[in-house]
Amino acid sequence: MKLLRLAGLCALLLTAACGSRDNNALTDNDREAIRTATKHYVESDEKRDADAMMQLIAESAVYMPPGSQPLVGREAIRSLFKAHPWEKLTESQAEIEGRPDFAIVRGSYTAVAQGMPSAGYYIEVWQKQPDGAWRITRKVWNTGQQ
Repeated sequence: MKLLRLAGLCALLLTAACGSRDNNALTDNDREAIRTATKHYVESDEKRDADAMMQLIAESAVYMPPGSQPLVGREAIRSLFKAHPWEKLTESQAEIEGRPDFAIVRGSYTAVAQGMPSAGYYIEVWQKQPDGAWRITRKVWNTGQQ
């Protein structure tokens, strides 16, 4: 009988624990906010509006482009965009997972820079800011076939 009560208690605790995880999950509204921010990121790149693009990147963000040292901070990241402007950029998100203040995005991209097409995959870390805006804090990408 004690074993049965213990099993019941364990089941109850497990159910409660699983339910509490849902409260810590990323919401559909947050996923949509990240999708919208990504759309603005790509649009800003298309317009060559570095200031608008930088507003979607956290001040202390780290970008890790292929074949390069990490770029730390908005100004270092801005220099990347000035040195290698894309003529065309698309990003397709395959997965957005996280919790209410933190998200990881996995996706693919295509780009044309200086007439040369490229494609590959990326991982982004987004963090919700105190003002409620989502900003990229880390980004790494590679080039490869899709």
